[in-house]
Amino acid sequence: MRHDPRASRRCTRRAFSLVELLIVITILGTVTAIAMPRFAEAKLRYQSQLTARRLAGELERARAHARANSMPVTVLVAASSNTCIIKDQSNTTLSSFTLGRDHEATIESAVFGNGSTLQFDGFGKPLRPGTVTVRAGRWYSTVSVAADTGVVSISKTPSTLP
Repeated sequence: MRHDPRASRRCTRRAFSLVELLIVITILGTVTAIAMPRFAEAKLRYQSQLTARRLAGELERARAHARANSMPVTVLVAASSNTCIIKDQSNTTLSSFTLGRDHEATIESAVFGNGSTLQFDGFGKPLRPGTVTVRAGRWYSTVSVAADTGVVSISKTPSTLP
């Protein structure tokens, strides 16, 4: 039986050369450098929207409680401490939440008339309408309470500063 040298060349496995590995690593590094800032911005936008939805849910919960029990409910939104506290007519706390340190979003402002306290009457209508602005990085979301109905809405698209 004869040994054919060309047959053995066809079966040998080739490894990647150092140049090929360096090219692949360079490409991966470039893609990562491009993707990371976009990922960070997407995360901030998500945090802004998530916090606004949570706040809107709490305001809707306060409104529903006022309507269901036909009694006033007060909501205190404190931008300085990033808290939202809901109390009933007898000053009993119904719900409260605080944005923690690990949360990247903050309550930028809360304006209901000339203060930061929102009060729903027994019919679920606000005594003074207003807005709460939530910020995460350069992304803002606005939660609004309608004057006539008390319906809570969130701005469709978070706005950015130029």
